[in-house]
Amino acid sequence: MRSGATESTDETTRARLAIVGVGNTLAGNDGVGVRVVEMLHGRGRGSREVLLVTLEGDLFDLEDIARRTGRLIVVDSWVGGEPGEILVEKAPHGSRNSFHQADVSSVLHALEALGHVTPFPDWEVWCIGIPVPDRLEEGLSPEVEIAAIEAADGLEREIDGHLHEQTA
Repeated sequence: MRSGATESTDETTRARLAIVGVGNTLAGNDGVGVRVVEMLHGRGRGSREVLLVTLEGDLFDLEDIARRTGRLIVVDSWVGGEPGEILVEKAPHGSRNSFHQADVSSVLHALEALGHVTPFPDWEVWCIGIPVPDRLEEGLSPEVEIAAIEAADGLEREIDGHLHEQTA
């Protein structure tokens, strides 16, 4: 992994599922994706089959993660809905308001089109609505913290369902 991404397994592991939390924890609610993955770490959900990654830098580092999984879920913030609203989209086209150099969907579509990773994993984006950050501070607002817990709960169900599908 290049700088800016941290994960719970070594680089040689081919995971069935990777969950990537994207964001800047110094910009408060923008770090909600990172916080969700931290919650999953705390619940012991990372394993050889489930890669948990936080990405606070270059979104194009997603290429390295895509090489090592069969399915990819990216959790990120977005400005445009109600704070705390959760939106799940499978391989969406079009962008969400993002504070990164590009939005996650555009980056994943570009990486897929480049053809450096074949086959490219199935992917989806879990967006959590936030208000526009107006100051640098760590921590989430109460409504976004509640949504982070709900997203972590939902992702635990995704983990369990995905692992059950693979063994059935």
